[in-house]
Amino acid sequence: MAEKLLKDLERELSLGLSALEKKFLGLRVGRARPELLENLTVEIYGGKQSLGNVSSISAPQPQLLVIEIWDSSIKDTVEKALRKASYSPNIEGNRFSVPIPSPTKERRNELIKISFQYAEEIKVGFRNQRRAVLDGIEKRKKEDNISEDLIRKFKQDVDKIVNGYVEKVDILKKKQEEIVKSV
Repeated sequence: MAEKLLKDLERELSLGLSALEKKFLGLRVGRARPELLENLTVEIYGGKQSLGNVSSISAPQPQLLVIEIWDSSIKDTVEKALRKASYSPNIEGNRFSVPIPSPTKERRNELIKISFQYAEEIKVGFRNQRRAVLDGIEKRKKEDNISEDLIRKFKQDVDKIVNGYVEKVDILKKKQEEIVKSV
């Protein structure tokens, strides 16, 4: 039972860390990365699609993204979505060239604050998951007659796992801040 709970906790924390990495990749730090535009929503075919599903996106230069749409009939809606997201694309046929300017000092400071907020939100989520697991084991302690020693060991294992993921969040946050400052 305890092993399953620990594995489930580890899986949930891993998913949270992956989500944080995606959020960090979505921040505009002045370097062209396809991840900046892959999840941009485009209203086409009577619904919404992500730009990554209807085109190929590449970064041939550090300050330029190139989007090649697969269907020329969606050209206008893709342009509209890019402009709505504050990008200024240059269009040649089915190819969009999107320059990515370097952020100003104020914008870099804002990005650092945003990355700090993302990191703190995920840490709070990790702590909430820890609390939920520990509360669950406390309830089961009475029902299943689990010894205090096993409970203490389980709590230590949970704390060790959660603290390890909190450290990974701090490392990611520092890397993000270094990237923002270096641009």
